[in-house]
Amino acid sequence: MFEWLEHAWATHDSGVTTLLVDPFLRAYKDDPRFIAFAQKIGVMPKAKANP
Repeated sequence: MFEWLEHAWATHDSGVTTLLVDPFLRAYKDDPRFIAFAQKIGVMPKAKANP
């Protein structure tokens, strides 16, 4: 699944921007790879470091 997401992003598939609301991807919302990808493409804010 993560390879598909990377491929979709690389080929400018506009569907990847809806991954946070896609019911088929909800199961992955807490997966660190999913979070990193969502942050990479800008649909999820990056966590701020605590000082």
